[in-house]
Amino acid sequence: MKHKTCIHVTSANEATRRKFISSILHGIASCYDGEVKVCPEYELSGSHGKGPVDWIIKIGDTIIVVTEAKREDINQGVG
Repeated sequence: MKHKTCIHVTSANEATRRKFISSILHGIASCYDGEVKVCPEYELSGSHGKGPVDWIIKIGDTIIVVTEAKREDINQGVG
């Protein structure tokens, strides 16, 4: 299923793409009454990874890493 947006995400600038992605992540997290946390620009430090990531989704002790695709790679994730 392909959805249309008012902006063409693949050609938008980085700030617009980040705002678009962030609003989706926070919208989904809000459906779970505080059980799901979204943290932007998170610094990972541990045995499974180190360094900055664009967002994490935290559910209890589980961390899901979300990384924004660069403009030249973005069509790989659009379906």
